[in-house]
Amino acid sequence: MFFEEGEPGPQENLYDDTDIVELEGDNWNSIINNRDEPWLVQFYKPNNDDCVALQEDYKQIGNTFKDFLKMGAVNCRKQRDLCRQASVNEFPGLRWFPEDNKKEPLVFEGEANAKLLGKWISSNMEDFSTILVDKRQMREWVDSQKIPVVVLFSDKREVAPMWKALSREFKDRVALGTVLRCDKNGVFKTELQQAHDVRIPGVIHVDPLGELGSIAEKFSSQLKKDVLTLWLQKIIAISRRAGPTASFKEWSKQRFEAGDCGVQDGQFCFLWLKAGADKKVEEAMRSLAVKYRTDPIKMMWVNVELNPSVLETFGLDGSEGQDGSDIFIAYRSKRGRFKRHEGELTLKELDTFVDGVLNGGPLLGKAKAEKLEL
Repeated sequence: MFFEEGEPGPQENLYDDTDIVELEGDNWNSIINNRDEPWLVQFYKPNNDDCVALQEDYKQIGNTFKDFLKMGAVNCRKQRDLCRQASVNEFPGLRWFPEDNKKEPLVFEGEANAKLLGKWISSNMEDFSTILVDKRQMREWVDSQKIPVVVLFSDKREVAPMWKALSREFKDRVALGTVLRCDKNGVFKTELQQAHDVRIPGVIHVDPLGELGSIAEKFSSQLKKDVLTLWLQKIIAISRRAGPTASFKEWSKQRFEAGDCGVQDGQFCFLWLKAGADKKVEEAMRSLAVKYRTDPIKMMWVNVELNPSVLETFGLDGSEGQDGSDIFIAYRSKRGRFKRHEGELTLKELDTFVDGVLNGGPLLGKAKAEKLEL
């Protein structure tokens, strides 16, 4: 009944020369059937009052989402076969075609307007970012990554469509995180907002070697998808040039209980006992991690101020580490043996120390593992 021959009224396309792609038989297969990204498609009839009424709202949506969502339209007075294939029985008919071209489209139900369509679009966009809620979760998430880590701090309650689109585009190339419900005025800061010096909204490239709150770089331009895309591509390029991601991981209670540097761990553990924030030492440790990133060893750091039992474990008195000086230790936890690095914490001296241990240098210290409480 919706495709009667000779029905009256206009037949012209409603979305020529707009951000909406007019789809037809010639391009449907390549664009929709072989898609590798999500599409929103409206099936309409230019002589239908409801379709005409939706025209401006759909254009508005197209303009709002043009940078991170593909939107199309099918004129069912001209493309009758496409509309029949899509089982469109009411107009306007709105369909969400997921990224996976083998999945069936989702049907929008209810009153169609810019506000409701915007919410529906956002709910259907897949989010490949990780929602971060507290310090422990963020630390574990950062430590588990082998790719660059970038985090958005937002005052919104939900992940923005633009960030969802970026998370899909950069999936497996950049680990994107999201911290929601930040206080834009900075009065009632969230736990993670307090740990990071960032304006809201803001995006940071996390320094995986530093303690929570360490920032490798802040995004300082407009929060637009094309600008963010270029920035993320730059981070990827720098990361690839440096080779596999290298970092010290925090020697936390969770990691210790999971077996890292525990009594059953047969690998060498090199422990960086952090007592302060010495930039030169941090750079030396970063370079050391890069050099040994492919070796079967573990490099861990632990804050001795928050975990004083670590000092006792390795026979260090309470005064050591209290002056802000870091300590570096080689530890064979399964054997309970260790050796402390003596000398300056420069890359050259640290490299010599690690190389000597790996080539059979004796570990003469006996660890007091029973004293360890992380």
